[in-house]
Amino acid sequence: MNNEADIRPSTVSSRARAVLRKPRFYVLALLIAASIGGWKIYVAHLQDEMLAHFTPVAAEFAPFELKDAYGHAVSLSAKRGKPVLLYFFATWHEESVASWEALARFGARERGRINVIGIALDESDLRIRRFLGQQPADFPVGLDHNRVTADAWEVNTLPTAYVLDEKLKARLVAVESIQWDRLSANALLKKLRQ
Repeated sequence: MNNEADIRPSTVSSRARAVLRKPRFYVLALLIAASIGGWKIYVAHLQDEMLAHFTPVAAEFAPFELKDAYGHAVSLSAKRGKPVLLYFFATWHEESVASWEALARFGARERGRINVIGIALDESDLRIRRFLGQQPADFPVGLDHNRVTADAWEVNTLPTAYVLDEKLKARLVAVESIQWDRLSANALLKKLRQ
């Protein structure tokens, strides 16, 4: 019995054989494969470049509890069980603000893997509310009005980012602006565990 289903496979395979015989097909396939491989190498290079900004830390820091601009508690202890990224910044500091949008995207993108907490230094409640209204983030931002937390965590440069393990022990620090769009939580956590 010859029906359409019996005819179609041989027609398709002869068309496929005709395409595969053309050198253009192999050149195109090779170019696509090289592009994908090259892109992966480029992305890995960007990750390594960003990770180089993080250095190991061997200090113990006390947990903190701050208030956000609306009076809600921002507690480090509440984040135990998952790695944490602490980002010390100020809205009046250009580098801090320049990397804020990318940090907000990083926090949203990596939410299931790492907790992000922003710590605003020397800020009024109103100023930080305005700032977050213009540049929102879906992670908590605690206010360190008198730099008590920043001093306890030895923050002398803005922005400063600490990466803490699941037990809230500081493991890595970066004391400069990071291009958060070029960094994944997987790469950061891999360095954390080294």
